Amino acid sequence: MEKVWRVGATVPEAVHDHVHNRVAQMVSSQPQNPAVYAWDGELSYAELDRLARKLAGQLTALGTEPGDIVPLLFEKSIWTTVAILAVVKVGAGFVILDRFLPESRLQIIVKQSDAKYILTSISNRDQAERLSPSAPIVVGKLLEADDDGPLLPIDYPAPPPSSIVYVVFTSGSTGEPKGCVVSHENLCSALHHQIPCLGYKPTSRVFDFSSYSFDITIHNMFATWWTGGCVCIPSDTDRTENLAKTIADMQATIVHLTPTVARLLDPECVPMLETLVLLGEIITDHDTKPWWGRGQRLINAYGPTECTSYSAINYQASTSSMLSSIGTGMGSVIWVVDPHDHHILLPWGQTGELLIEGPIVGLGYLNDPIKTEATFIVDPRWLVKGACGVPGRRGRLYKTGDLGMYTEDGRINILGRKDTQVKIRGNRIELGEVECQVQDCMPEVSRVVAETIRLQESISHILAVFLCIPESTPVMDAHLFKISEEIISRLAQKLPAYMIPTLFFSMSQLPSTLTGKLDRKRLREIGSSWSIEKVALAALGEKRSPRTSDEHKVRNLWVKVLNIDESLIGVDDDFFQLGGDSMSALQLVGAARRAGSVLTLAKIFHNPVLSAMCKVITQAPVSEEPLVEAPLGLDLIDEGMKEGLAAHISASIGLQGSDMAEILPLTDMQEYYIRDGIAEDRQFVDYYYLDLGLDVDIVRLKNSCQQIMELFPIITATFVPYLGRHYAVIPTALDLPFQTIDTLEDLPDATATLCLEDISNFQRHQTILRFVLIRHKTQGMRLILRLSHAQYDAMSIGFIFEALVEFYNGRQPTERSTFSNYMTHVARCRPKSISHFKRVLDNAHFTDMSPQFLQEELPVTAVPYRIQNEIATPRIEAGITLASLMSAAWALFLSNMLKCDDIVFGRLINGRNAPLPGIEELVGCCINVSPARVSLSSQKVTVKEVVQDVQGQFGALGDADAFGFEEAVHKCTAWPAGSAIFSATMHQNVEEDLAFELEAGFTGRLRRFENDRRLPFFLYMISYPRGDRMGVEIFSHTRMVSQEKSRVLLDRFCPVVERVAEALREGLCVEDIRI
Repeated sequence: MEKVWRVGATVPEAVHDHVHNRVAQMVSSQPQNPAVYAWDGELSYAELDRLARKLAGQLTALGTEPGDIVPLLFEKSIWTTVAILAVVKVGAGFVILDRFLPESRLQIIVKQSDAKYILTSISNRDQAERLSPSAPIVVGKLLEADDDGPLLPIDYPAPPPSSIVYVVFTSGSTGEPKGCVVSHENLCSALHHQIPCLGYKPTSRVFDFSSYSFDITIHNMFATWWTGGCVCIPSDTDRTENLAKTIADMQATIVHLTPTVARLLDPECVPMLETLVLLGEIITDHDTKPWWGRGQRLINAYGPTECTSYSAINYQASTSSMLSSIGTGMGSVIWVVDPHDHHILLPWGQTGELLIEGPIVGLGYLNDPIKTEATFIVDPRWLVKGACGVPGRRGRLYKTGDLGMYTEDGRINILGRKDTQVKIRGNRIELGEVECQVQDCMPEVSRVVAETIRLQESISHILAVFLCIPESTPVMDAHLFKISEEIISRLAQKLPAYMIPTLFFSMSQLPSTLTGKLDRKRLREIGSSWSIEKVALAALGEKRSPRTSDEHKVRNLWVKVLNIDESLIGVDDDFFQLGGDSMSALQLVGAARRAGSVLTLAKIFHNPVLSAMCKVITQAPVSEEPLVEAPLGLDLIDEGMKEGLAAHISASIGLQGSDMAEILPLTDMQEYYIRDGIAEDRQFVDYYYLDLGLDVDIVRLKNSCQQIMELFPIITATFVPYLGRHYAVIPTALDLPFQTIDTLEDLPDATATLCLEDISNFQRHQTILRFVLIRHKTQGMRLILRLSHAQYDAMSIGFIFEALVEFYNGRQPTERSTFSNYMTHVARCRPKSISHFKRVLDNAHFTDMSPQFLQEELPVTAVPYRIQNEIATPRIEAGITLASLMSAAWALFLSNMLKCDDIVFGRLINGRNAPLPGIEELVGCCINVSPARVSLSSQKVTVKEVVQDVQGQFGALGDADAFGFEEAVHKCTAWPAGSAIFSATMHQNVEEDLAFELEAGFTGRLRRFENDRRLPFFLYMISYPRGDRMGVEIFSHTRMVSQEKSRVLLDRFCPVVERVAEALREGLCVEDIRI
């Protein structure tokens, strides 16, 4: 966090001035220099000032007052500049109307502006009369009629710099436009901080391309006049039909364009152009490469309308690819916060919502205090508190809705919108990455746009790409484009399987909005106008459809699990290439079981193609292990321990035989969670909470809590130690541990207070399960659930709350196996599991990392920590999972570092291979760290063989996936006493952002109270998807490895991942790569 606070330590200085004062300085110092060069006339600074003061005098006579908003309705014209300057000189604000917008929209803007009149031109007078009941004022005629009229005095009193200078209307979520209000102080501060890096100077000729719907035209004028340059204004016809020629004819040196428009320009046709500022859209290499190295200066500028034209500028890119970043805040501090809670500041390098602080943050939305309050936030808690030596401060910040992150070099990358972030089959997708990779594979295509569409009659979204291929089809009549297998294969080498588009459309021209931006909404409409049948007919012959009953059966299973249309699945398709992963493979196992078939993870991984999977599923035994009955009492406990254990339980927690429904031994993972929790000052329990709104029926909520206790008995367990191990004691009956607390504190503060006190006061022998309902009279209710990680895992926590909501809404959750069934199965499979790991670990060397990492003087107290980094998501071929790649890379990394060709490490897995009905939805702690081994006795082994071996070991686990890691070392190796697995890999692809909707319609998100003091028992190498990036972190503690050494370890490992992925794609041997 230190780097975060270093960037945000100081807020840029505000400039308390009026923009027309800066123009007046240029009038005084260079009166005869050109200020405006337009298709319909030219003005020097003296002429511009005289006309503006003359019009301003007329406006004061018409009763124009400070604070008024004056609409301006003009074509691109010299008179627009005169009108703008005149309005601000009298202390009023202006709003420029785009005459090409629908009149109904313009009428709303005029009405919201509460305008006394409209300033317009002769050619737009009739339209102006239709927009307002007040007679419009034609600027040219007004000036002609009063040629000798008085000029506005130079010392005419101005309102405070905080007064309105302009309003720009943008699209609103309700369908009505919203007016973004900007003050003189906002605009002056922006220009003061931004002009030095944009290249404006007295000789600049700035081309005014933007439509009047876009605030950049205001920036063009005042930034140019601020430095004494000349604004070049084309006609509306020339700006759209003769862009390059008009730029050249006007000898423009600076132009601001969206990438969509800039692609229409040939750099050789605009030789006088010195600076191209790209804005409004994410920039790719395809946008910058035509311009790079030709002498023009390329700049990427970013800024929401609510905070003047620009908030961040990238003006010092040393390579074309670096221009994809928006640079750093200019006149602003840009923070990255949790997209769902702006009171949570995120560490450096994490992806979150961008917040803008500083003097450029506008006044809010015109006449809409509710929307203003929601978007322009005041005093987030982290800002008031301060950190890392930076004192706290108060502040007003704008929530952009954009997702971004700080890179290592301090620049900001935009990663999409939080409210339109694309997700396909549970995977978050950054459309820009898809577009870039498709463009690289198809350089002959002039433009690539990726979008999500939903075909008619379809229940799910798919990823589609629109290809701009000149002279192919009209814009309104997109055709399906047949992509060669070669291109699909190349994409598979560059993109994760779930990011490969399902459909490709060809168009001769892509639709654009009035502001020159790509019209993505229209593309979605075009794509969604296609039906499943139409797509299937167009693609006929490209896929072999199922013919046998088994092929139809397996395809139906894929449809359910992958949530895609059956017409998009052929018998030659690969499950993983269509978006499957280890989690969806587990779901496929359950779906097959419910359909009366048997399919294991091993069979899926070894036979991912539909036709091959059909052979496996038909040849598998038709009988499967029946649902085991829940054990009764002490059935899973060794005979010699039963009597002593029962007596110990009675003495410890007071339960007699008839009071105990079950006593279960623990898995190695459960044992560790309990053992660690008992250790000094550790967090024994976890807290999850769900916001419920104001209208929750508490009686129904209590009943629902009681019902989930009965549905998931493991959550009622108490854990009792006996002879070096712990046992889960599940009572026959348990009173509902439900408490209601009323609070005046904010819900986040009340939650933190309650959880921290509970951690301190918790006694290990008491019942772990607890429900607490916190009520706040205005902020609603929050339900907190207390559990131990020995009672749940990442998959099952969502099932608990899902069942709670189902019960509350009057529905019956799906029946599923209990954790007792699971433990019975684990016990039955123990002999097979021992045999399996004896084969895997036969003659395996102990991977001793302690000489490399353990410090000579260990600290007295073990402190957990996480060291984080981020890399581009590795591009892997279909059929290989990211989890397998990361595990193989870790093994190769350790082999090189330890100079050992036989590596054993742990791999965190879900532990749900058991053939139990509903195993994929079972509630309990099923996760396990399973030993994995990589042997590199021959350096001629290829990287692909290593990765496939790692993935094959996972698929071959079968019922051994729940076998304890401690027992595996003890029973299946000849390692010295006390030996243990030192490191483990973990790839997290479980959806963490869960939301639940109660009957009242209120949707609450499931959150965890983050105060984790639990010590990891391995050095964990963790990876997880983060849009088109991947987070990589080390989770350890100071008595295992110092933080400094872990940082070095992670910095060395991250480049290895990409090298291994590249070697995998290119078929290299292990000895050929630099690790």
